[in-house]
Amino acid sequence: MPIGLIRLLSTVMSYIPIATANKTYPTLTLVRSYEYQGLIFERFESLMLVIWIMQMFTSFSIMHYAASLGCSTMFNKKPNSLLFVTLPLIFIVSMVPKTLMETVKLGEMLGVASIILFGGFPPILLLVSVIRKKGMRRK
Repeated sequence: MPIGLIRLLSTVMSYIPIATANKTYPTLTLVRSYEYQGLIFERFESLMLVIWIMQMFTSFSIMHYAASLGCSTMFNKKPNSLLFVTLPLIFIVSMVPKTLMETVKLGEMLGVASIILFGGFPPILLLVSVIRKKGMRRK
């Protein structure tokens, strides 16, 4: 979290917010703009890209395992078997957007859906559980 916050603040402080919004990858542009003389390698952004790919892989692995664990709890199956079932679903969803703009729109739609899912459903479920408990006390 602190590294991401530092990266975000340094990117926004280096460019004006309008220029940051217009760039596809503003952090990569920021790293490319600096020159480091006397280092072993010149293209410093390659190191950043390697670290970013490792971060994405570990995040994907954790989220994939959590999804299969949640599905296994819901369907009373073993999590190992559902690891292989969820992979084709993830692949199909990832192949839906064809351009970068479609990918951004899919990300925005998933963000709105997650806000509705995690912000809207828990109060409704809490209300249903309270009503059920009151109904059971009367009997």
